[in-house]
Amino acid sequence: MGKVLIVGPIGDFGGTELEAGFIAKSLSSKYEVSVCSTGNISKNSEIYNCRRKFKVYTLNQLLYKNDVFLRLLAKVSYIKNNRHKDIFSLINNKIAKSYFNYDKKRTDLLNLLIPQYDLVLICAQLSSVMISDIITVSKKNKKPLVFRVTTTVKRHTISNPDIFNKVDLFIFHSQKNSKNFEKYYFEPPYLLIDQCAIKESELLRLPLKNKRIDNFFVLSRLSKEKQINVVINAFKNVSKKEGRLFIFGEGDEKRNLVNLAVNDGNIVLKGYVENSEIVNVFKNCDCLVISSSEEAGPLTALEAMASGTPIISTKVGAMEERLGDDCFWYDGSQEDLENKMKLITSMSESQISNLSEKLRRRYLSNYKISFIEKKYINAVERLI
Repeated sequence: MGKVLIVGPIGDFGGTELEAGFIAKSLSSKYEVSVCSTGNISKNSEIYNCRRKFKVYTLNQLLYKNDVFLRLLAKVSYIKNNRHKDIFSLINNKIAKSYFNYDKKRTDLLNLLIPQYDLVLICAQLSSVMISDIITVSKKNKKPLVFRVTTTVKRHTISNPDIFNKVDLFIFHSQKNSKNFEKYYFEPPYLLIDQCAIKESELLRLPLKNKRIDNFFVLSRLSKEKQINVVINAFKNVSKKEGRLFIFGEGDEKRNLVNLAVNDGNIVLKGYVENSEIVNVFKNCDCLVISSSEEAGPLTALEAMASGTPIISTKVGAMEERLGDDCFWYDGSQEDLENKMKLITSMSESQISNLSEKLRRRYLSNYKISFIEKKYINAVERLI
């Protein structure tokens, strides 16, 4: 049985964690799979949402185990922090970096780790930490290297972009992102493999939408590029007395969004939603709004498609390729979003029912878990 290492800045919550877990689960049906994070993972990480036959560990956990001096420093930091922080994350401290070659030792670990595997699959942004090191060590050891790019491709992402020439295969969510890479760097060897709904079976069991739209929702990290402020301002101008806007998520912009929504009882910030509760969100909400200026997917759109939930979206990431004419596209401006909100709330029950059915049919035709799993297995088979 071949051995595959999935590596990247995998943490606790977000699309990268779900995607890395899905890829690991898919490949573990045929290969021995391990996931190594260059970041920190707690027991609450979403990577554990997958029923797994794969190992998960971090470079910092390996350092803690193998280096007596860094382990001692981490224990001291742990005590100073009243044992509230994860001890493995505390191995990354100023003293370790300044006097104990922390960064070099992490690279040295890659030199010990990567030779044990038959293929390395990076799941990360192009600019993620240690990308150059992972690529260099993989090719030095003549290991096939796959790079699953998890966000929008941009220019000038790392200081040495020529390193990307050493990647055997890139995997993009969309043709749009592959063209970005070609525009900014070079024409890469690549495959298009989109995402799928992790809670597929439960979402497909939900009844299709068949009533008029009276509430909207955002399901996203609360950060500036998600442009949730635009959604709130647009909703304020079009909402009726009984209408609601639900915002699910956490992030740096939460305080600003709370202030923006203050004194409006129709706007409800619900906080972070566990992946186990995602199905209930789509069951109880009418229309998903994706307002982002930057995405590779997003995953929430495929969950909406599986559940038959109508979508208003910017033309971001893989959205145009996924949805064609079965989406209410808006140009990112508040005025245009207001227009689309008014349009979708004016639709009849039969129109909503037809749209809901078309969305689910699109999902079943192109994005079922079984389809996506097979694409990953075929991609790895080509290189091992």
